[in-house]
Amino acid sequence: MASFKHLLTIVLSCACFVTVTAASANVLDDDSQTPGALAEKAGENMLDEIRRSGTDRQRWSSLYLFSDGDNPKSLRMPLVRSANFFMRLDPKHDLLYFEKPGLLQTFDIPGKSRGIKACPDYSIRVISASPKHAVVLQMCTYPDAPPGKAHSTSSYYLYDMKTATMINIWYSGDQVRKVPLAFVPPDPIVTTINNGYRVDWHYNDRTVTPPDVVDLHVTYRYVQDSITKENSLVCKDLTNTQHLEGDMCSTVVNMDLKAISNRSSDTIQ
Repeated sequence: MASFKHLLTIVLSCACFVTVTAASANVLDDDSQTPGALAEKAGENMLDEIRRSGTDRQRWSSLYLFSDGDNPKSLRMPLVRSANFFMRLDPKHDLLYFEKPGLLQTFDIPGKSRGIKACPDYSIRVISASPKHAVVLQMCTYPDAPPGKAHSTSSYYLYDMKTATMINIWYSGDQVRKVPLAFVPPDPIVTTINNGYRVDWHYNDRTVTPPDVVDLHVTYRYVQDSITKENSLVCKDLTNTQHLEGDMCSTVVNMDLKAISNRSSDTIQ
């Protein structure tokens, strides 16, 4: 069965497929010259061009990092090229790196190396980024999950350079096959605000009948420890209540991933 990575490449190259079909009709005995192989190659070339000279937003929407990837160039991508800010995946050890000159922060992420139940196969996509933060989506698949268990999960993370954390701002899973996309896009919108971030999300919840329209509003603001002087991001739920640690701030959703390595030679202001 073709992997999600290969299917995505073929979809991106559908325009090229029509062009190469006629030209390859007389060489179908060569696997590398079949229409599907040529279309996949054309898609890979298209992605390489986006990787080299595309805009930041083009890379975010087109390039994925895959847990079954083995080509170094496909496991590293610029997040903000003007800031020389990159993200890199080590799929063998399930490590996600954020790096720029003078800084390297490393995170353990859910993956096969954490145990068979953690996240056997996954892809990582960038939703948005700035020189000091990124919003990434990790989509896990569980092909051998028994009935009644999640067959796929989606985790949105807010990576913050200043605190060297990845906050899981949303998590969902399809607990039954009849709801394959329980929480329908668009993706949550994360904006930088004074002293932190704001998350706004308007989505359709298909786990109920009829589907419910949900609005979520949350802020994360920097708070400095008076003794250690270390910064952390504190959540405040603005959706239904104005009190600190509201519903969206007190669940498993907001579990943090702290950097297991934080090498820095400059100060994040």
